[in-house]
Amino acid sequence: MMRLLWIIGLLQVLGLRPAAEPVDVRLRHAIDSLLAEAFPALVGHLEPRLVRYQAAESDRIQLRLPPAVDDPTGSLQVEIWAPDARGAWRKAGWALFYVARYDSVIVARQALRRDEPVDPSALEVVWQETTRLRTPPLTPTRLRQLQRQGPLLAVRFVAAGQVLRADDLRPPYAVQTGETVWMHYRRDGILLRLRCQARAAGFVGDEIELYAPQTRATYRGRIVAPGLVEWIATLQPYEPH
Repeated sequence: MMRLLWIIGLLQVLGLRPAAEPVDVRLRHAIDSLLAEAFPALVGHLEPRLVRYQAAESDRIQLRLPPAVDDPTGSLQVEIWAPDARGAWRKAGWALFYVARYDSVIVARQALRRDEPVDPSALEVVWQETTRLRTPPLTPTRLRQLQRQGPLLAVRFVAAGQVLRADDLRPPYAVQTGETVWMHYRRDGILLRLRCQARAAGFVGDEIELYAPQTRATYRGRIVAPGLVEWIATLQPYEPH
């Protein structure tokens, strides 16, 4: 560092200026700073690549994002600003970048088959570009959340080496279609338990339709635990002929 400062000082004494970095290099430095400032949560995840630019010659430049940019990934065009003769900053061109995003994602070590249990050893965490993925990938954080609910099943077939989508794994259903469940009916301080048949599968928190053979009525309820549903509404009460 001291040697570099000595060289710069010598050039100044001789009336010389060190050669300015090429414009493309300065643009790459500038976009790194701009993205880090505008999207601090994505620092370390973004890799901008310069595609093309058009700018007036200037020793100093700034890059500015267009308004309302929430996601910088993919094609990103920014404005180039430079000071004029009076030192006022003015628009001096533009630059087009391709901004790649990298994340930790879950990849299948081996093929996963639909509705079959998934062995944790069949999954691995990989750091890779996610810019062109059509759907959000399954992240390690989301995987840990799912694993806290119990054993996981595959929602669809996933080939070995394929990135899992955010919704590719699920815990076992709390209620299966056609399963006999208990429905709690609470109204005006009254609690009744009614044996019903589930007309759809669901997880805890889901709303499903149920049918009670003894009342011949259809209900809507919310699953609160495996095999247990709370009444929400009566959809089709029994009407004797």
